[in-house]
Amino acid sequence: MLVVKRRGSRMVSIPKAALQPGALSALRVHLEELTGKQWVTVKPWGKERIVLAAVAVVVGVGLLIGSGVAEDVQRNKLKEFQKENYSIALPAVFQESEHDPDFFYELQSGDVAISVECITPQVGHPAGLSFGMSADKWMNWALKQWKVMAERTAELDNGSCCAFYTWVADDGRSLFTCVAMRYADDAYWITQLTCSADLREKYEPQLTQWAESIRITAE
Repeated sequence: MLVVKRRGSRMVSIPKAALQPGALSALRVHLEELTGKQWVTVKPWGKERIVLAAVAVVVGVGLLIGSGVAEDVQRNKLKEFQKENYSIALPAVFQESEHDPDFFYELQSGDVAISVECITPQVGHPAGLSFGMSADKWMNWALKQWKVMAERTAELDNGSCCAFYTWVADDGRSLFTCVAMRYADDAYWITQLTCSADLREKYEPQLTQWAESIRITAE
């Protein structure tokens, strides 16, 4: 007979017969008689259950990651925004807005503002410039008027002349702008894509990509 002493309780005697292989049920009955409490046998996890649990965890994590990736893809999926013969491809989170009547077209997301100006012969042109001149000459004139200096310039495949610069708004905010100038359909199209200067590293490649998507169709 085996004697077992539990802390804070009396000694409990367990018959050897209850400890023989295959006598688990007899041991449980004996302990219940001694203590007056129900004893529950807990079956240890086998290798199969451990493997299944691990697979379930991996699948669950994969689903969470996959849903996050799908959400990011949907958020960044490009949509064509168009007004008359002007169009630009942007993430679907952008919305059309009308803050300034001087602009031909305006679009806004949480971090980026886009404004489009269209200069036609009917509007007139600044002294020293004429319609048909290269877009980069018009760009140089515009930068002087805005009193900013381009940090770099680029020629885009869609025919736009692009300049990038940082400037300070009237309210003191430091902003970063990618401006795309293009001559098409007998008009100069000036598209300004602007975000906070703090977000330049995040958005500069995207601003260039969006400027590259600008299309002007002949009316």
